[in-house]
Amino acid sequence: MPISGEATYVGGAGGLYEYFYGSGWGALQGQSQYVEFSAAIELRANFSEGTIAGCIGCTGDIAMETLHLWPAVAWRGPDPDALPTDYEVRLGPAPFKPDGTFENAVVSVRHPERTVTQAEGVWGGQFSNVPDMDGNPRRVVGYSGVRFDEADGSIGSFESIFSALAPAAGTH
Repeated sequence: MPISGEATYVGGAGGLYEYFYGSGWGALQGQSQYVEFSAAIELRANFSEGTIAGCIGCTGDIAMETLHLWPAVAWRGPDPDALPTDYEVRLGPAPFKPDGTFENAVVSVRHPERTVTQAEGVWGGQFSNVPDMDGNPRRVVGYSGVRFDEADGSIGSFESIFSALAPAAGTH
């Protein structure tokens, strides 16, 4: 692992989004819906501080997709009324070990029109041991899981895996 500098990693995340409807959803209250999702992820490693942080859905919207999980999750229902778009899953600074692994329980969720009152989760992963042209790890892979509560009693969750690459040399 480098001992100084910073690197940005961009890529994709995907997994399962589930939403349990609270009092603000009328006839849907007490029901749940789920869908597979995909989104862009951006991670920033600070090698001087020994941390990595990032965001799922901050660069573009979280989108509904039925590409990867469909064979394993054939019980897919209708698209949820509470769409996953506009959510941002913020992955707080995780310290990494000399072997490039990391894990942290600092995860938050934001939405511009819904009031998220609490979020709890975990995220982690590992840096590649193959360097890019700048000498930084070439790739970061990992997972994240977060459950969040909203002011109207609704409960949501995002469970995902991700993979992100460092941009080509000289572009970051």
